[in-house]
Amino acid sequence: MPNQYINEFLRLKCAPELIEWKLFPNAKEITESIGCYNAVLHYIVEKESELNVPIKLNDPTINLVSVGDGSTPRTAALFAMRSAWHCYSVDPNANGKDYLQIKRLTIIKKKIENCGDTLHFTSPCIIVCVHSHAPLDAVLNKIKSPVIHLIAIPCCVPYNINRPYIGYEDKDIHSPKNEVRVWLNMQEKIGKIDAEITEAEDIASSKE
Repeated sequence: MPNQYINEFLRLKCAPELIEWKLFPNAKEITESIGCYNAVLHYIVEKESELNVPIKLNDPTINLVSVGDGSTPRTAALFAMRSAWHCYSVDPNANGKDYLQIKRLTIIKKKIENCGDTLHFTSPCIIVCVHSHAPLDAVLNKIKSPVIHLIAIPCCVPYNINRPYIGYEDKDIHSPKNEVRVWLNMQEKIGKIDAEITEAEDIASSKE
């Protein structure tokens, strides 16, 4: 089994703190979060010339929302520690700790469907869904921003949108569910995206 992401994690300056705070219960979870971070880095941050609004790691106006982050804010905390972004960890099973030592990290102990207008932004937002159980339509309806990019590593909940995406199998993620999907510029009218989700799910169901 490849250990590239484990080695990358152990080389991080913030690794001792992340380990001390017991954010990751096992190596599998580490590889999932690192794999997500690398997807954002390679397909969004490093593609700034191809985006209307560049996304930079040192830009404090950028928001990141990790939907279904788990009982601890694993992926959101990793991004908060490795960028200047404001990071939000959304999960109804969050353990209730505030993790106040992690700057620019907000924990929302709710389902995404119950977040109201908490996740309405006036600056760019990156949504990450690492083995999230949240429905995709709920995610896109509750998070509002003038610029939205979405990265998903799906598991039991299908993330199907009838539009082009960057997709690949990341063998450095220690899970059989290691497909990564990247959708850029998802800030179009939600009604249109809802229709595309429904159409894509109908197509997927017809093939089963």
